[in-house]
Amino acid sequence: MKQRSTPPHWLTVLSVAALLAAGSGCGPATDDDDTVGPGDDDTTDEPEPEPEFPLTVQVLVTADGVPLAGAALLEGGGEVQGVSDEQGGGEVLLEGITPGEVWVIAAAEGYRSVGVLVSFVPDGVIELALESIQTDNGDYEYMPGGVEEGDSTAWCSHCHVTIAEQFGGSAHYESARDPQVHDLFAGTAAAFTDSSGCQAAGGRWLVGTTPGGGNSERCYLGAGLLPDATAGCGEPGQLPCDSPDLGEADQPTVTGACADCHAPAVNEPLGGGHSLLETTGQAWEEGVTCDFCHKVASIDMEAEAGVAGRTVLGRPLEPVTAFLVPWKPVMYGPYLDVLNPYMGGAGSPIFESGQLCAGCHEYRQAAILDGPEAAIDTSRWPSGKLPIHTTWQEWSDSLLAPGTPCPICHMPAFTAQNSADIEMLGQDPGIVAGFFRAPGTVRDHGFYGPIDTLPDGDRLLDTAGSLSLTATSEAGEVVVSATVSNYESGHGLPTGEPLRSAVLVVSARCDGLALAASGGQTITEVGGALAVRQLGATETITGTTVPWPGLPAGLDPTALVVRAVRPSGAFIDYSGFESFGDGTFTAEQKGLPERLPVGEASVASMTADELVLGETLALQPGDVLYLGEVLVLPDEGASSRMLAGAPGADFARVLADAAGNTMVPHYRASDVVRDNRVLPYGSATSEHRFTAPATCTQLEAEARLIYRAYPPALARERGWPSLDYLIASREVVVE
Repeated sequence: MKQRSTPPHWLTVLSVAALLAAGSGCGPATDDDDTVGPGDDDTTDEPEPEPEFPLTVQVLVTADGVPLAGAALLEGGGEVQGVSDEQGGGEVLLEGITPGEVWVIAAAEGYRSVGVLVSFVPDGVIELALESIQTDNGDYEYMPGGVEEGDSTAWCSHCHVTIAEQFGGSAHYESARDPQVHDLFAGTAAAFTDSSGCQAAGGRWLVGTTPGGGNSERCYLGAGLLPDATAGCGEPGQLPCDSPDLGEADQPTVTGACADCHAPAVNEPLGGGHSLLETTGQAWEEGVTCDFCHKVASIDMEAEAGVAGRTVLGRPLEPVTAFLVPWKPVMYGPYLDVLNPYMGGAGSPIFESGQLCAGCHEYRQAAILDGPEAAIDTSRWPSGKLPIHTTWQEWSDSLLAPGTPCPICHMPAFTAQNSADIEMLGQDPGIVAGFFRAPGTVRDHGFYGPIDTLPDGDRLLDTAGSLSLTATSEAGEVVVSATVSNYESGHGLPTGEPLRSAVLVVSARCDGLALAASGGQTITEVGGALAVRQLGATETITGTTVPWPGLPAGLDPTALVVRAVRPSGAFIDYSGFESFGDGTFTAEQKGLPERLPVGEASVASMTADELVLGETLALQPGDVLYLGEVLVLPDEGASSRMLAGAPGADFARVLADAAGNTMVPHYRASDVVRDNRVLPYGSATSEHRFTAPATCTQLEAEARLIYRAYPPALARERGWPSLDYLIASREVVVE
């Protein structure tokens, strides 16, 4: 690890105001310092008495020269002891709770915190003079986090070494560079890196804008926001929508607000709406940067997500010449006692409460694509907006709110003396390196998601869901009941991006051989299918040949099966989120039809418009056929298989576009047709039946619950990793 230089120690006796008034600040402290003694009189040669702690001091808090009520009062490194009264007065008990200097501090929202070093016994009231923060500054340029560099105080990692390294491994750090986001934005497939691979996948190898800056050849494959929302580009025979040769009249104008959250640290005035492909430099490299988050002063839940208005930025506006920076520093955060002049600490409750996360992790979307067919049905969604990401609201309504905010799980505590790595930097505690913190109060900045490995080796996914299983034998059938519970998270299982899903796969065996499903719930299209076909109202198929126009090419028939399910006409009711659980929607409007298993057959051969099955299925008009893969119980890290039609269940927020396609990227969505994700502290039970021969000597049942980040068909089309992550599994012997 690189050795970092340290800020000069003389800063420990200067307040923010005093240091900034001193210009570059390389001289000794003067009579304007904030050290207090008897009368603060330099003419006496009498030794000033050192304080003995505990010591109670009287304070007067002013703001811009006027007494301020309601300011928090505390000792540096301690908890808030109270607030100033109507006349700005109050008292603080100083106990010397951390090694090194003892500071009395006042803090209030909208002001930089201010403190006075108590190195002598004060003989009167200590004035704590706050100054209001002037914001917001559209000319401010975000400072770098310094994941790779940091020998200058212009980099956060100059002092926050460990935190910068944690951030460098997080999804926040990579948010602007996320290849899946860019693929869905531009209609590309970044996984295919040469012309032959691109064309073999069905794409077009053309010159376009390279994410992060410049132009290069890219693979254009599949749907994307830019081609879907722009008439003059992106289609076969047309230039890509990010082509440098695209005429002005054909330039895309719809950006979908992607960059407002994925790349918020673009140095431009407020308002949002810039293109994701306009993100370059530091905003591209560091995504949701350190300096961006710590310039969010508050959250306006009535405004649009991200830099479109909800993240109310407090970028400093007061010009200075200190530190070779143009603006007087300010950093918002959870602590009220950050006095380092390089920081300009300002406490904000949104950090401790986790509401900062709501700046982007709560997103409701109006129709993005044009046309009446893409319009949102206001009889279902009166606000004209669809609930897309509602993690903040889910948590707010859960039993974990407000006592267990987002950082408790996603920013776990780690063993650090404070956030500035005092030991590593060889610095004394105080206003430069910060005060010592109670064990467990410094939070890990890895911003861990469901499949990330936590420092203790676990994953959030491992405790998010649980599974219970019972099985009995009844009149030639094995009856299996599986219950998925969500008792460890304060939001839905799964939550966040609607492309995510949880899939439950249930099986039964007789003496080790798999049994055929005879009844009960089956996995929907969410579980994945290579092709779907529903027989017509009068259509009959009696043999093994199944007409099926538009079958995908290049598949190995020996690895495939056809699973047939039969709609019962009923709909499975469930308790979901918002309209899906508050009585607004009927069971039918909740969009989960009951489909019972008919049978499964191997595939003997296939052409572009016909399948030949290895066995005959007893099909009826209206049956739904899924072309999938031979069932192998999913395991940790295995490639996702197409499981639609198999015994089990699935849990997802299912978005649909105007054509009725489901599990679509949210920019295409015109409806949420289903949301049966498992509620926090809730559960979902499904029943499954299997034919059991009388000759069985041992009957067993097994269930596995897996998590998927993307629909497998979409992942395969774009060359994304398509993996299953095991949440829980259970196996029982049938009674």
